[in-house]
Amino acid sequence: PVAATSMVATDGGPGVHSGQLENQTGPKVLLIELFSGLKGGRLALDSLPACVVSDFDSEICDFAELLRKQNWPASMPLGNIEDITLEQIREIVDTHHEYVDLILVIGGFPCKDTSKLKWQRRNLAGAESGKFKYFVQIMEWIRRFAKDVPVRHLLENTDMDTEPMDQISATLACKPWLVNAGAVLACTRPRLYWVDWEVLPEAGETVAHKEHLSTL
Repeated sequence: PVAATSMVATDGGPGVHSGQLENQTGPKVLLIELFSGLKGGRLALDSLPACVVSDFDSEICDFAELLRKQNWPASMPLGNIEDITLEQIREIVDTHHEYVDLILVIGGFPCKDTSKLKWQRRNLAGAESGKFKYFVQIMEWIRRFAKDVPVRHLLENTDMDTEPMDQISATLACKPWLVNAGAVLACTRPRLYWVDWEVLPEAGETVAHKEHLSTL
């Protein structure tokens, strides 16, 4: 188990010194990335006016772990999401809640069983995509201990059948946004994002709200 108290600074709360806070604007964030991969969530957050007070992540890929150590050496690895315990989450939240304005939980659970490219896919009943349940469990634990600190989530997965999509939406109490990164990539990459905050389109973007999802 990873002890949250291993990230204690001299001022400003765990993981951040007062000088760092003075140089950053926006809300102070406790970031917890689950199925963190190459830490795209942290990379995106670093481009926004926000101060990451502490950063915890769960990933089992050795290559991804090497990149984490290289790019974000202060982040704290939680290991396999299946091994994270309630006591670990309690310690992390208890150590940070008085220093942060927001707890942000980001995750992209495996799409091996939800991808439309897979024949006879088992969706959320599959061994890999079924790990969605761990994201839900950890979210519940975080909210239990967060007290008055807002907890927000962003969950990502590939475009999928309507049935598992609706199951996830019902569990997270929000419908997904379908975003295709093909506008900035050399390939089509439609992905679903379940977020529990308002999404505001940028200039030139069009929003369409449909029965099971919204598009951007």
